[in-house]
This record gives sequence, structure tokens and C-alpha cells, in this order.
Amino acid sequence: MSAYRDQFTRCPSCAGELVAARSTLVCPGCQGAWVGDQVLTEMIWEMHDGAETLPPAWSQRAPGPARACPVCKTALDPVWLEGVPLDRCRAGHGVWLDADELAQTLHNASRRPPRSVGVKVDLRPIQAERESDRRDRLHGWLLETVNALDRR
Repeated sequence: MSAYRDQFTRCPSCAGELVAARSTLVCPGCQGAWVGDQVLTEMIWEMHDGAETLPPAWSQRAPGPARACPVCKTALDPVWLEGVPLDRCRAGHGVWLDADELAQTLHNASRRPPRSVGVKVDLRPIQAERESDRRDRLHGWLLETVNALDRR
């Protein structure tokens, strides 16, 4: 657990109070989510049942609305991940995802082949079988997040 954990109080988008929902923090006001870099990486790897071994492929994008990291208060860097525009703390504290961007990021990651070093994995034979399991896991996570928002 981070020493900063108790300081995560304000949403970088609407300044609402962030609430814990599993391994993320969510904003009941705008329904955005603050996710740690490692947690997001593991979520993406989970979309490939462990076959993904490379870190996420971040790329810079044009600046959007100015947002500050809820941990260190520095400006978040505008980035692309899996074709989705996100905001990331350059110090590695986490990533801000607006409403529905987490679901879109994970969906996009699940639709491409896994990226790995020195390993070629053909998941086609098991993809159809695992697709329903993957949807169930993602649906469960999203349902927990919505329930956390509703309790507020």
C-alpha cells in the first residue's frame, strides 16, 4: 500500500471526492477512475491470459484539459494507450481514465494479439472459449465499480 493512499481525495477532472473500488479509486461525480500503473498493466495482461509480457505501449498525444495528479499534484501527461486518450502521472503514481475509458482500453487490448518478448503465442484455439470468461471478469469489475458509486 502506498504512503500516498490516504491522500487520494480529489478527482483530477471534477474535484469530487474519490472513493475506493477494489484496486482503483473512482469519482461518483464524473465516474472517472484513478488506476495505478502496475494495476492497469496487470488488467491489460489479464486480457491475454498471461501471454502478454511487455509493458503497455504509451504514446504522447496533444494536450487536453489541464489535470493534476491526485498524489503529487503535478500536471498529468496526455497519452494514448490502446487507442484511448488518457492522462498519466509522469512520476508513475497512476493513470486517470474518464468514464468508460477503462472499459474501452481493456476491450481494445483484448482485441489485439498479445505482445511478448521472444515468445509467439497463438491464442486462436482458446479465444472463443475464454472470450465469455473475459467478458464476465470485466463485467464483474465494472459492476463492483458502479455499486461503489451507488453507495455514495
